[in-house]
Formats: sequence, C-alpha cells, structure tokens
Amino acid sequence: MQIHVARDGHRMGPFSLEEVNRQLATGTLKATDLAWYEGIPNWIALSDVPGAVSGGQVAVVAGPATATPAVTRVEYAGFWIRLVAYILDAIILAIPLTVLNLVLRPNPNDPASGHPILLFALTVALEVAYFAGFWASTMQATIGQRVCGLRVVSAADLGPISFGQSVGRFFAMWLSAAILCIGLIMIAFTERKQGLHDMIVGTYVIKG
Repeated sequence: MQIHVARDGHRMGPFSLEEVNRQLATGTLKATDLAWYEGIPNWIALSDVPGAVSGGQVAVVAGPATATPAVTRVEYAGFWIRLVAYILDAIILAIPLTVLNLVLRPNPNDPASGHPILLFALTVALEVAYFAGFWASTMQATIGQRVCGLRVVSAADLGPISFGQSVGRFFAMWLSAAILCIGLIMIAFTERKQGLHDMIVGTYVIKG
C-alpha cells in the first residue's frame, strides 16, 4: 500500500506503511495529517490508516479531519506516451540543431571540416537548456510532454524539481540509453513507471 500525505496543502509521498510508521515515530509526520491511498474515496486522518502507529501505540487524532486537500489521484505516465513526447521534443530540437550543423559543419562528408568540437559542445548545451530548463520551469515539462499532458515531479513530494536536479536527470538519461536502452525500457515494468534516470535523481513523470 502506497500512502499519499498532505499537510496545509503540501503533498508528500507516496510512502510505504513502514515508512509512514517510521516518520510518525520520529515526529516527521503527524497523526492529524491527511492521507489517501488507492481504494478509498476521500482523504482521511493518518491515524485512521489501518496499521498506522506512533511510538508503538495506535495514533490518536486530536480532532476530526474536516478539509480535503485539492489533490487528485496520481497517475504515472507509461513508456509509450513518454516516447511520443520525446519524439515531439526531438522534432522541435531538430530545427536549431540543423542550423548549428549547417553553420559549424558545412561539409558533413568531411569529419574534420568546420568546428566539430564546438558543434558538439553547443549541441549538448542546447539540449540541456531545453530539457532541464523546461523541467525546472513552472510548466514542469518540455513542450512535447506538455502536449501529451505530462509533468516531471519530485518523488519526495510530487512538487517541482530544481534546475540542478533537472540537469542531473538529463545526463542520467544518457546512462539509461547507453546500457542498451535498458534504463529506458524499465519505464514499462517498474511500479511507478520510473526509468533508471528517474530512480537516480528521484523523479516521477505523471499525467495531468
């Protein structure tokens, strides 16, 4: 069972029941926090979650939970929709990358012509700026992902990710692709549709 927790409109998790109990014991989570897990229609007090305990005792609520945070069910984005989004992004990036190639490598049949090192550096810089910039923006998604209704969020609280985390995710994607694309194929088989790069930097790609 994966439990989503909310406090004052701030979302956390999802956590396993064991992790919830550990955080209740340390005081990181409170019995009065609101919780939701798959199978229940509304948010409930964390103390009402079956198996939730604090300090070895069943957690007691100081008062009834009267508010339901504006949080909807999390739906993780699968392999195929993410592939479509990436293809759209590749088409968008093809325009400036083609211009760069024409300017810095006028003779593609001659590997030594033009400025190959500069071309490589600018190509990487452009891709980092595009992917990491959009992931860390208020959109939380590239243009291709936006079209497909996807967002990249932090696995810790389902909130936005930082630019540094976005840059790390970009280069981690290289690693996912370098190992025979196994890190990318993992998206189709992991519980929360995470690729290796998502696991490395702690991100989810969700719908909505």
